[in-house]
Amino acid sequence: MVLVRHGSLEARSLMRRRGFTLVELLIAIVMLTIVLTTIARYTGKYIHTVATSTARMTAAEVARERIGLVDMDPSYFTLGAVWGAGAQANLTGFPGFPSMRRVTTVLRITGVAPPRDYTIVTVQVSEPTMGAPIDVTTVVARP
Repeated sequence: MVLVRHGSLEARSLMRRRGFTLVELLIAIVMLTIVLTTIARYTGKYIHTVATSTARMTAAEVARERIGLVDMDPSYFTLGAVWGAGAQANLTGFPGFPSMRRVTTVLRITGVAPPRDYTIVTVQVSEPTMGAPIDVTTVVARP
């Protein structure tokens, strides 16, 4: 008789625990929702950070390339006319970044006392998604 009772108690407990209760399902769904929204939020931040970083790296490369071209120009006296004016001084649109804008400013400084003659070249690259623009400046001295 003891064995039969023990078996029937075990059978009853198994019948009661065949699935999850409604409260357990609701708690699991709430926990899963919290985890998924947290993952989605951090994924969105990550994608935004990568896109901003890519735009800033591209802008810095565009500015450095322009400064490199100015530095290699052998004609000091025409730097302002060649690099600071015309359609190439202000350019909008680069591969992958159609709204990226590059502005080149050339400022020649001359003085009598003490005699000085140098040119400051600044390249500013901006893009709406990257926030603050990238500025790269070089000073070219008269040969």
